[in-house]
Amino acid sequence: MGYSSLLYAIGAIAMGGLLLLSMYRGSGQVDAGVAAYQQQTRARANARTGLQLALRDLVERENLSTYPGRPRTSYPNAAGPDVEFQVVANTVSDTAWTDPAICAQSTTADTSRIRLTVTGYAPATGGEVTHTIHACYARETTPLLPPALRRAIYAGTDVTLSGDVQITSVDGNADVHAGQDLKAIGLNPGSSIEGYGTYGFGTSGSFGDAFAPVVDTGEDPLRQIDPVSVLAFDPDHYRDSNDAVCGGSPCGQYGPPSYPPYPLYTDAGDRTISSPMLDAVSLVAGCVDCGTREHPVTYFVDGNLTIDGTVRVDGYLHFIVTGDVTIKSNSRLVTTSDPVPPDPGADPDWIRANLDEDGETRLGIYANGAITAESGALVAAQLYGGTSVNTESGVIVIGAMATNGSFENTSSLRLFFAPAERYNLPRGLRRDVRRGVRTAAYAEWLHGTGS
Repeated sequence: MGYSSLLYAIGAIAMGGLLLLSMYRGSGQVDAGVAAYQQQTRARANARTGLQLALRDLVERENLSTYPGRPRTSYPNAAGPDVEFQVVANTVSDTAWTDPAICAQSTTADTSRIRLTVTGYAPATGGEVTHTIHACYARETTPLLPPALRRAIYAGTDVTLSGDVQITSVDGNADVHAGQDLKAIGLNPGSSIEGYGTYGFGTSGSFGDAFAPVVDTGEDPLRQIDPVSVLAFDPDHYRDSNDAVCGGSPCGQYGPPSYPPYPLYTDAGDRTISSPMLDAVSLVAGCVDCGTREHPVTYFVDGNLTIDGTVRVDGYLHFIVTGDVTIKSNSRLVTTSDPVPPDPGADPDWIRANLDEDGETRLGIYANGAITAESGALVAAQLYGGTSVNTESGVIVIGAMATNGSFENTSSLRLFFAPAERYNLPRGLRRDVRRGVRTAAYAEWLHGTGS
């Protein structure tokens, strides 16, 4: 072999060695990349396993904000490596939350919302890989009317019906219930009630064939039934509560919040409303969606409320009154811009115009004391009086009437039963049925790697 050939051979051997070394190095880099990817995937899988277990915990809890989370623990896994994760739970008011943008729409503590920080761990050379999930969950609920508010008239004690009573229903039956005695005093033979009459103790007077349910279940139209729970209502909760929103910001100073923020407008002392227009949308400054079905306005009156004249309420609103309510003679409290017809009770289209698309009322009046509708008054609202509800001659109501005390009408009454809008009920009257949890916000990222 010549000298040139020898050089060529040595060069080929050297190039081959370099190529082989490069291949080994590349293989090592690929192996390291695969290992890192596997570690990241494992950390992410562990975090998601932790999140699923946390969600299972939440579904079984009444109060989300008391969930303690799960400490960092390694859980045996028969199908592979152990699963290691940690769940840190924060209520929506905690400042320890690492990303304030998540769940930022809730500015006060809320038992129906919770933030979770779930970290999954995977071992790595010289350390560990972590994967973190930040999520916000809210209780999924369906609001229901309490049994007392599913009736056209409900009284915790006695119901007394007099004169010409005409009670019809926009949809279904218009039932009347007395927790104690159901009484007829001079009830006209032509009176008609499209529903059942029920009572807790007994009856007095003659009802004739007044009770005639539209939806007949085969039971006696007039009968005794088991007790119906009284309504729980405390207007003092609204007096100064820091879970209210005034002008877009929390207002008030006292009392632990237990509900999502609600738009609140407050009148201190007695209040008489006689203006032709009450705009729920503009009552709370800075609140662009107030007065809607999802965000009805609470109008708090710390005293007595009087409606005197023709007043139209635009939007969803409920009055919370610590004293009594009086709707003066021939006053009109309506929720439609259509003119009041000469005979409102004979115009079904006008009656429905005072309801929302679901046939439910947009307006409610809830008083700690008595509610009195004087002669000739017309009211399109839910009426609740803590001590009593009384209607005088010629009153027309589009909605329903309830009290923990007694109900009495004098002379004549026309009631077009429509249930309350379920989202427009004040706290204590509304019943929320749990339906699991829903995701309100979600983010995840890789936090660190081993060396």
